[in-house]
Amino acid sequence: MEHILLFDTSIGTDNVGDEIIMNYCSQQLFAILKNRTYYLDRIPTHLEIGKSAYKLCNNAKYSLVCGTNILKTSILWKKGWKIGLREAVNIKNICLMGAGWGNYNKFNTDPYTKFVYRSILSKKLLHSVRDGYTELKLKAIGINNVLNTACPTMWNLTKEHCNSIPKIKGSSVITALTYYKPDINNDRLMFDILHDNYKTIYLWIQQAEDFDYFKKLNIPYNVNIIRPILSEYDNILFQKDIDFIGSRLHGGIRALNHGCRSLIIGVDNRAKEINRDTNLPYIDRNDIKNLDRWINDSVETDIYLPKKEIEEWKKQFVL
Repeated sequence: MEHILLFDTSIGTDNVGDEIIMNYCSQQLFAILKNRTYYLDRIPTHLEIGKSAYKLCNNAKYSLVCGTNILKTSILWKKGWKIGLREAVNIKNICLMGAGWGNYNKFNTDPYTKFVYRSILSKKLLHSVRDGYTELKLKAIGINNVLNTACPTMWNLTKEHCNSIPKIKGSSVITALTYYKPDINNDRLMFDILHDNYKTIYLWIQQAEDFDYFKKLNIPYNVNIIRPILSEYDNILFQKDIDFIGSRLHGGIRALNHGCRSLIIGVDNRAKEINRDTNLPYIDRNDIKNLDRWINDSVETDIYLPKKEIEEWKKQFVL
C-alpha cells in the first residue's frame, strides 16, 4: 500500500480556521486519491517533530502540507511551521497544498529560511499556493514549480454554487473578530451597523482569544455567542436566511460553502490577495463605514476559480 503523509495544520492550535482548512483539504485529497490503494498518516505543523516524523516523511509516496498562513520571510524567530536546520537535513520532497505566505513584508526572505524551504520542498511536484503573492515569494527564492490554485477551501465554490447564494440580505447575521488585529473603533462600528440591519447577531469565536477581545468592545445589545466548535458553527450555518460578515477569512469561506451570502472584512494580506485573484467578497476594515451599502444592495457572489491550475495540480496524483 502507498503511504500518504499529511502535515496537519489543525493539531496543536486553538484556531478552528485550521480545522476548516484541513477539512476541505482532506475532502479534496480523498477524491483525488480515490483510485489509489493507500494509508494515511498525519503529523502536526504547530508542534516540534522528530526522528519518527522524519522516517514517516521519507517513507511516504507523497508528503503534503495542507494550507494556512504557513510560509514566512524568516523562520529564525517566528515559526508557524516547526521546521529548521534539522528538518532541512532529514526530510525532503514535501508538496504544498494551498499554502500561503505570512503578512506583507518589505524584506527579502533571509538566506537561512530560503535554504530550509529549498531543501525540504519537492523539486519535481507542483506546489499549490493560495494566492499570487505567495507564488511570487516562492519564485523569488528559486522555487518555480508553483501554481496559484486559490485556497482548497474555495475549490467547491463553482459558478453553479455561487449562483445559488442569495443576493439580498438575510434576517440574521454571523460576524467574527480577529483578536490579534484589534481595531476597537472600526469593530464597534461594524457591530452598530449589523445591529441596525439585522434582527439577530451571532458571533463566531474562531479562536478563544476572540471572545476576550469582544468583551473589550463593550457592545450594549445582545449578541449570541457560537463557541469555537466547528459542528456548532455548522449548525447555525445550516439555517437559512443568514449572512456572514466578519474578519475571519475561513469562517467566511465556510459560510460561502454553506451557501450563505458572505463578506470578508480584511485585516491583513490574506483576504486582500485572494480577493485580487478570485473576486472573493471582501471589504477592507478601514472602509467599514460603507458596509451598510453592501448589506442593503443586491449583491451577486461571483468567484473566479483558477480551474486550469487546480486541475493541473490534482492531475499529478491521479493514477
